[in-house]
Parts: sequence; C-alpha cells; structure tokens
Amino acid sequence: MKALVAIFATFSAIAAFGDGTVVRMPKGWTDAVDMAPQSGERRASVGVVPAALRSSVSRDNFIEVFTDEIDPADGVGFKGPIFQSTVDAVGRIADATGFVMPRGGAGLVIHVGNKTNEDTSVVCRVGRNNAGDLVTRIYLPSPGHSDLDDFVRQITAAYLRAWASRTADAAAGEKGAEFKEAPEWVAHGLSRACDEEFSLFDRLDAMSFWQAGEMPFFPNMPSALKFDTDRGSALCGFMVKWMLESRRAAEEQAADGEDRDPKRKETKSRQVTGSTFSEMMGRLAKAKEWDNAAMLQMLTGETDPHAQDAAFDNHMWKMLHSVLKPGKSTPEDVLTFSSRLLLYPPFFDINFPDGRKALPFRLAIRHSSDPVVRVAAFVKQRGLVLTVIGRGERLVKAAESHVRFLQALARGEDKDSLTEKLDEAEALLGSAYKESVEEFGT
Repeated sequence: MKALVAIFATFSAIAAFGDGTVVRMPKGWTDAVDMAPQSGERRASVGVVPAALRSSVSRDNFIEVFTDEIDPADGVGFKGPIFQSTVDAVGRIADATGFVMPRGGAGLVIHVGNKTNEDTSVVCRVGRNNAGDLVTRIYLPSPGHSDLDDFVRQITAAYLRAWASRTADAAAGEKGAEFKEAPEWVAHGLSRACDEEFSLFDRLDAMSFWQAGEMPFFPNMPSALKFDTDRGSALCGFMVKWMLESRRAAEEQAADGEDRDPKRKETKSRQVTGSTFSEMMGRLAKAKEWDNAAMLQMLTGETDPHAQDAAFDNHMWKMLHSVLKPGKSTPEDVLTFSSRLLLYPPFFDINFPDGRKALPFRLAIRHSSDPVVRVAAFVKQRGLVLTVIGRGERLVKAAESHVRFLQALARGEDKDSLTEKLDEAEALLGSAYKESVEEFGT
C-alpha cells in the first residue's frame, strides 16, 4: 500500500509541477521536474493521501510545504521543522524590512524529498501558476544534508521576489506585471541581517576590515559584495543592515507627496519604511534595475566619489563608538578602550618632561612627580568611564580600576602604589579582552 501511495504522489508531483525558469540546477540533476505541484493545488484529497503527505500551509497561505516521507524513521520527519523554520524566517524578513506582503496565494512552495544521501542541493525554480501568481518552488532532495545557508538565502530571495511581483501587479491592476529581481548578494545579506548573531558578527568584521585599512574605496564597494567568500559574505550582511537602518531625509520623503486619504496614508506607512532598502526594492517593483550608484548615494548623501568615501569613514567611526551589543564588550570595544590609555599635555603649548606629546600610563609612573603629568592624569580620569558605559561589566570594572590609578597619579602617590594599581587595572583589562574573545572571537 505504501508503495502505491508513493508512486501516486510522485506522478502527481510530476504532472502538476509545470514550467518555470530554472534558477539553480545541481550538476547531474536529471529529474528536476519531480518537485512541487502548482501552488494552492494539493496533490489529492485528505481522504486519499496519508496525513504524513498532506501539505502544511501558513496562515496567510504564502508558504506551502509538502513531503515525500510517508513513514519517517523517527516518526517526525523533516516537513514540520522545515515548515516552522520557513515561517520563522519569513517573519524575521517581514519584521526587518517592514514590508507587508500583498495578498495572494502560495508564493513559496517547498518540496521535502526523502533521500538520505549526502546531497546538499537546494533546487529552485521560479514561474507563474495557473492563477498568474509568481511562485518560487524549492526542492530539498536530501533534507538532512541540504545546504542551510543556501536554503535560507533562497527563502529570502523568494520573499523579495514575491513582494516586488505582487506590488507591481497591484500597481498595474493585473497579474504578470513586469518587475526586476534583487541581486543575489542582497538576498544573502538580508538573510544575515535578519539574524541578530550574524548581523553582529558582520558589523564586527566590517569594523575590523576598516581599522586594518582593508576596506575598498567606498564607490568600489559593490564589487566586493560576493556572498560565496567569508569576507564578501560579511560585507553583504553589513551593507544590507546599513540600508535597512538608513533613513531618507525628511525633505526627500516630503518630495514623494503626502497622501491626504487617511486609510491610504496608513497603508503606505506600513509598507514603506523610508529606508534605503525599501527605496531600492520599490524601484525593482517599478521594473527598474538595481542601481548601485543610487544605493551608495542614498547611504552617504553624496554624489562625489571622494565625498562618499569620507562619509563612509564617518559612518564607520560612529559605529566604532556605538554599543552594538548592550551589556557585552566585543574585542573591538576592549581594543578601542585600550587605545585611549595615553596621557596628553593639558595645554597645547607644553610637552611632557622628556619632550613627548603623549605618555603611556606605565611611563607616566616614572614622571609621577611632574606637575604636568599630574594635571594630565586629573583631566584624563574625568571621562574615561563614560567611554565604556553599556559595554559589559568586566570592561567597566577595568575602566574604573584605571580611573583609580589616574586619581592616585594626580594625588602624587608613591611609585610602588601606582605600579600596584596599574598592574591591577591591566589585569582586569586583559580579563575583559579574554572574555570578549571567548564570546565573539577575534
């Protein structure tokens, strides 16, 4: 009986899948037509197909997942977890972008295969169903080994594709309206920007690249956005996150015209976030190509290449001094604090005793009796703790310990006492750095 059901299900899938543009086809794949049925068209009635083979459909009908697993060995199978993870992923995308998906049938249909080999393929086809709606169909031949990064990227691409298509259809008043797709790096970057942990690491990587002088000249940034490399992947996530957070100036939004109808105005406010990302996606819905030059201009507010690069440096400087993970200190936070541990003369027209313009704390102990050093220590300690607020308890304690050293230096304590206080402060700072590396890596 199980064999007959399996045969029936296979033939139903082959008959109903239909035509569509092949987006990605694994090498050697010969039976890619055995994927998903037309969206909204179940394989058979509930009375014919076993419960395990019935499709799972999201509440808004956008997602449909079905499986070839008739009797999973573990009694659970992959359909349920894949369905739930897809619903969660789409929810994160909607929250991050602020997009409201226009109404329609299934826009993402996932076929879970029953193979148990090490096939990592994620097969994706895009086409229109019988009702004229654009549908992305994804096939996971061996779900236990599927490339999860690729799978999430395809889910994200499917969501953006459906939003642009349905928005274009709504504007045209008919289905099949022309639209453009976002570049693949955008879908990859958005999939990372929607994940809090990935997004944090992408920002930390970007700051690390910038501090090391490894960032490209900003107008050349698009050429570095390659999701198939570790460096490029981080930059994809970093750029999309920036686009999501970048808001157009109020006068630019006003230039779009104000809708006087309260109902239409409310709908518009839900669908258009005013971010650079929403602006770029809105252009795709109007069948305009993704324009990297426009993207860079909106992010920086500049058209001149060198002015754009200067604006990018300013953005990175602000991010370097912002709290990316409240209550936690990253390695960059600790290193940035460490870079501040220098004394500077309290006035521009004087130097320290040996002619230096800056004095490390350890060397300052040698000149602890000099009035210039003591005044410099007093000035330095007043704002040092403010630089680590919100960045983790260990780093705050290290900063407070350094302040106690500077206060002792300003009071003129003996060198043995100053050395002991600085040793304690540096030990706490080392502990803070070790903790940050353990949690975030180097």
